[in-house]
Amino acid sequence: MKMGHIREVVAAHYGLTVKQICRKHASPKFSHPRQIAMYFCRKLTTASSSQIVRFFGREDPTTVVYAVGAVKKRYSEDALIQLECKITGNFPTFKEIQDRYKEEIKKEGL
Repeated sequence: MKMGHIREVVAAHYGLTVKQICRKHASPKFSHPRQIAMYFCRKLTTASSSQIVRFFGREDPTTVVYAVGAVKKRYSEDALIQLECKITGNFPTFKEIQDRYKEEIKKEGL
């Protein structure tokens, strides 16, 4: 998986351009998608935090650490799975979905 592809898919998903995602905007309209793209770059590539942060035009690698934590806290697992499927093109099979629900039911003790 290439970081450029991740950045493009996330930008398009949020109706933004790649330039907008990389700008140094603090506005949530731009920073949230940027954090999500950083999260997926960390999760789906072998790139280091330093490489990811430079790819997005930043300097401090802790930006990626913060982004990963913020995304995990802010977004539901299902929303992240849906976007990951869109990025990777790997959609779960019916059996995988069924197994996930069985596991959730087991965890909840139903």
